[in-house]
Amino acid sequence: MSERVVLLVGAGTELGQELAQHLAGEGWRVALNDLLPTRIEPLAEQLAAAGGQAGAYAADLTRKLALQTMLQALLERWGRVDALVFIPSVRPDGVVLDMDEWDWHRGIDATLTAGFLITQSVGRVMRELGRGVIVYAGAGQASSAVYAAAAAGLQALAHSAAPELVGHGIRLAWLPGSQAADVLAELK
Repeated sequence: MSERVVLLVGAGTELGQELAQHLAGEGWRVALNDLLPTRIEPLAEQLAAAGGQAGAYAADLTRKLALQTMLQALLERWGRVDALVFIPSVRPDGVVLDMDEWDWHRGIDATLTAGFLITQSVGRVMRELGRGVIVYAGAGQASSAVYAAAAAGLQALAHSAAPELVGHGIRLAWLPGSQAADVLAELK
């Protein structure tokens, strides 16, 4: 079994489930994150039943304490994170003139704030390892103004942070669309 650990944020999405199954089949230890445990616990059980190593780590990554608690549990179990795949999954509907403030804040926080916080926290772990891969996946399809704004911010974060991280042996890629093959190519 591989020692490599991947953290899939947004593992309850269709893309997250597809990646989890593929990576577990390739021997990765797969840490599944989503806001709701009901979206990831059955997947962790399915992966384990098929012979893979998987754990469900439900947490709201817009809150740093919840994120740190989740990451600490993951590190206590496996001691490392070699790859992070961040799949933004909160996409409030609605047009600008009718959208309420809560939808705006949740959309920005779940994509851009969570992307920053998880990159910073996992990036520090990877810095200690001297290597790692971070992929922002599926961030290109704008379904509303708030998601378009948050995805553009996430893309800017990737472009700004990539040169800093590469100095620590960490690759960071922003991949528009939801092509699992592109994500898997980045993880090799």
